[in-house]
Amino acid sequence: MSSLTDFDKSYLESILGMESGYVLSFSDHSFGLFFHRYHIDIHSSKYQTRGTSKANKTRAFWDQEPDQTVANVLSGLLDIYEQNKNMLEQQEIDFLKMGRSIVAKLYGRGRRPILHGKEISDILDSEEMKRQIEQIDEYIEKNPAEAIGKAKELMEACCKTILSKSGLDLVEYDQCTIPQLTRKVAVQLRLVPEGIPHQSQGYEAVKKVLGNLMAITQNIAELRNYYGTGHGRDHKFQGLEPRHARLVVGAAITYAEFITETFMKRSNHE
Repeated sequence: MSSLTDFDKSYLESILGMESGYVLSFSDHSFGLFFHRYHIDIHSSKYQTRGTSKANKTRAFWDQEPDQTVANVLSGLLDIYEQNKNMLEQQEIDFLKMGRSIVAKLYGRGRRPILHGKEISDILDSEEMKRQIEQIDEYIEKNPAEAIGKAKELMEACCKTILSKSGLDLVEYDQCTIPQLTRKVAVQLRLVPEGIPHQSQGYEAVKKVLGNLMAITQNIAELRNYYGTGHGRDHKFQGLEPRHARLVVGAAITYAEFITETFMKRSNHE
């Protein structure tokens, strides 16, 4: 179930016009199509525990689904609310801000890595990375294997984007494996500790941390082979859970964030 409070729900119900049993201006058909975007059959009996109106199905959805799923749907509903208004009055602006803050709070419960990933894709202006993030966002709870596969692809897209923006020819690295890509990025960005004397213990410690960060990419690639998509499984196979997928995604984005920040620093000083 989501962690929406009664206070949160009262605000959301006001924004979405749920007092009369409706949700925004949705018909039953368009309401079903909207939820179908998120792979949810909102008209199923699962969401009729409070009644069959669109508002009651939404309330049941809030009761039963996790924060991440509810946040995704609420974000889409708030987008529609805003798009349907030619000009927002001050009270509507305030309500919308509150709605967005509620969504941000839900996203904050275990989803910060996704938000960081979106920031990275914006910085690098990478449509491919944006696509990977959107797919991870969609699958991390419902299909951990798919999310793990997309985490590997996200790292590849980040490495290739940085190498491309550094002026390297695509042919030189397009068919590289993850270890080969990360080595090329490490060389290109000179991923070595700066400002630390080589003879100090601190230098070696930082080198080890950087080495472990590089190893993460290889480990994620291997994890994708064992548990991700793209391979047939026998009947005894047991996949990983969403918590494992979040760990993999978080590690992938930590790597992407570090090399992106390093790339930006190098670009600004050269």
